[in-house]
Amino acid sequence: MDGWEINISADNGEFSDLYNLIGRSSEASEQLDQLDNPEPPKLEQYISLAMDRKEWGIELPLTSDIRSMDKINGQWDMYLDTRGINGSISLKTTLKGDFPLYASAKLFDPIERKSYDLLDDLDIVITRVNDHYDYPLSVLVGSLDYVLAKTDELISQLPESFSLGQNYPNPFNPVTNIPFTIAVPSYVQISIYNLLGEKVSVLESRWFDMGQFHVQWNGKDEDGNQLSTGVYIYSLESAEFRQAKKLILLK
Repeated sequence: MDGWEINISADNGEFSDLYNLIGRSSEASEQLDQLDNPEPPKLEQYISLAMDRKEWGIELPLTSDIRSMDKINGQWDMYLDTRGINGSISLKTTLKGDFPLYASAKLFDPIERKSYDLLDDLDIVITRVNDHYDYPLSVLVGSLDYVLAKTDELISQLPESFSLGQNYPNPFNPVTNIPFTIAVPSYVQISIYNLLGEKVSVLESRWFDMGQFHVQWNGKDEDGNQLSTGVYIYSLESAEFRQAKKLILLK
């Protein structure tokens, strides 16, 4: 072929997604074209390695993203989507075509903060797969300097730890913002307590991806009743982290 392809397969011994392509071809563009194929329909239980390209104006995920030969360096973002899967998933790669001799190809795992050389024909094991969130991955291909610099950039953008920020404004009326950071995908509950330790409102109780977020509180309890002026406690709780802080509601 004119160009190169890397096929990435995902398998857990029971379910698999074997054909997922990235690469470059003289017949491809840097946007959606005939070489970029949609992800097939999913079954009741599945493993899916897919690529979102909403910046191309398409909502459906792709199973292949082949780009032009006009560029040397590139980043292919993808994710593992699973349903009814337990245990770890193995990723394997196969290279086809004329891969540039000077180029490097690495897969970056932001959750584990690890980088794997895709040209070494190794097995990559993903252990924190969970049906409740998509597991992000990035493939970096290009000059060694590009791949190393891009890996450092991706690492620098990752949250280093869980944290619960101070609400703002504080004191507040009628609404305040509560910022928080999630270091790894987690089930998180954010609650409001009075000074007696009674839970008066649950603002969030769900899975979050890693990243920075905020939630608003309007000073009302679970039933929609406006609470009185005073000091309240807001908390963030997950399996890995718990922290609480005070805020002041004014009327």
